[in-house]
Amino acid sequence: GSGSGVHGLPASAWATATISKIQDTTLSNSTTSVVTFSGIPGTYSHLLLIAQGRLTENTVQADDVSIQFNGDSSSSYGYVTQYANNPSGSMASGIGNGFAGAAMPAFRFTASQAGANVNAGGGFLFIPNYANNAFNKLIYGISGGGNGTTSFVDIRTRIGIYNPSSQAAITSLSLSVSSGFFLTGSRFTLYGIA
Repeated sequence: GSGSGVHGLPASAWATATISKIQDTTLSNSTTSVVTFSGIPGTYSHLLLIAQGRLTENTVQADDVSIQFNGDSSSSYGYVTQYANNPSGSMASGIGNGFAGAAMPAFRFTASQAGANVNAGGGFLFIPNYANNAFNKLIYGISGGGNGTTSFVDIRTRIGIYNPSSQAAITSLSLSVSSGFFLTGSRFTLYGIA
């Protein structure tokens, strides 16, 4: 039953969750182009966002899923991406970046030219100190996808910066596609880290 009686400590000293699920969304349709997490409480130290899915976009093997914070579409986002992929069958790698954007890339998802619908992409995104209002916000992530049966693979590591004109806690975030929709079964889970 209760562990309190065994080691003499109150339950609050050992039973507090380090990671708590804030919201979990699995899409039941292929007509959603934006997934939003709103009302994010400021009671955690950091956020962890995990996603897996696929895009309906029919002209590429993979594409970026972008993120915005607090509904802000001003020119406040910058990023650096290191990548390795082989869209034409031969491996390529490099570094890409952007600044003063209305959003920034968060995840790499597979799309229709990656083969069967089961060939998903996704990854994780860490957002430290999201509830502070003293500093700009940073993201660190790894994502990608492939199909496992041919040479197709697309891997990305990212560092992103959100620096609005007035610093504030992150209370909402939105993930959006650049073309088409998220495929049915795409899943997005936001966790708070104590």
